[in-house]
Amino acid sequence: LLTDTNNVVISVHESDGIDFRALPVETYRIWGLSFTGTINDIIGSDAAAVELASGCFELSANFIEVFRAPAIDGGTLSILFNEGDVTYTCPGDGISDLVIVETTSEDLNYRFTITDTNNIVRIPNPGTNVINFEGAGVGTWRIYGIAFNGDLDIGFGDNVLESTLSDSCWVLSSNFITVVNEVPEGGSVSTTDGATEVTVTVGDGIDDIVPFFRENAGPSLYTYVITDENNEIIGYVDGDSQNFEAAGEGICRVWGLSYTGTLIAQAGENAAEVALSDDCFDLSDNFITVTRVAGGAGLAIQAEQFQENLINVDAPIEISISPNPVVSELKMVFEIQHPTREETEVLLYNINGQLIKSMTHATFAGHNELIISVKHLASGIYLLAARNGNQLQMKRFAKN
Repeated sequence: LLTDTNNVVISVHESDGIDFRALPVETYRIWGLSFTGTINDIIGSDAAAVELASGCFELSANFIEVFRAPAIDGGTLSILFNEGDVTYTCPGDGISDLVIVETTSEDLNYRFTITDTNNIVRIPNPGTNVINFEGAGVGTWRIYGIAFNGDLDIGFGDNVLESTLSDSCWVLSSNFITVVNEVPEGGSVSTTDGATEVTVTVGDGIDDIVPFFRENAGPSLYTYVITDENNEIIGYVDGDSQNFEAAGEGICRVWGLSYTGTLIAQAGENAAEVALSDDCFDLSDNFITVTRVAGGAGLAIQAEQFQENLINVDAPIEISISPNPVVSELKMVFEIQHPTREETEVLLYNINGQLIKSMTHATFAGHNELIISVKHLASGIYLLAARNGNQLQMKRFAKN
């Protein structure tokens, strides 16, 4: 007999199994019934108070309680301020490597867990969706989300794809976040046929495409940087090859660059002397020398035209906040050399990555200031982000 918690009979089953898929979310009881004769019409009756059969009968001494739980959603994971589901961090540099994970799931019973690339749990519960990988070991990690009913039972060494993760039901996120936590290694560079010196004829109307190859480089982000003979940056290559036809006569160098964070070095700066990224970076051990000679009618093409086809980067937003810790008002100062928007978006998050406040501030090239009231915030750690187009910077502060 299937009853509700008041022992009112919902259905009678002669088989040894009950399908709950069509039943609403509720708590149920399953009783056994031994009887002679035939079962009476007992649907809707109190099983403990009516004649259950035409002959003798006895209910089981106990019942099985079944909680029909609501559907759960593992959701899809993404990284705040990051496109795609892969991010790169640099271990051991003393700088916080915060990865803020978001999920589309709205389930209240939800947890994140960190595994290795074999899906073996290494950190069962990071405690929050704002995860600092600075203290994590070198390697590649995965972040999964888990929606669950009942009590979650996940521990170090479990395989999230094979182990029982809850005493009830659970669902993993539809994807995972990959965190590559490696020190950048620039390796060595050459053309795809192994050359490190190349001569091309420019200005003859024929493409001069030079394909690049890197060796012994790390798994971090990687790009190629073109400089002049004095190592002054001309631009960054979009991909693994470059067409030098429009570059004009001259000599340039092609370096490999492995990095984490965001590229910040700009055209005209010396690649051997400036910070190339706002996080960790490493130039290749060597460079490819590309000698460009004029051909055909000796068409004079300005190097500026060639540079337009390269990727150039703007200096990042630089922000500072004071006082820190703060009691009531926080002063935010941000410097931005080339704003791409007339307004900068300022976003305030709690340590769990939940957006608390969003505001915009009219922005000018150079120095900008903003006073933010935080007296309504509870004591704790918060994140303050400034975003102007693709330029982003984030700081942590404490509220007392």
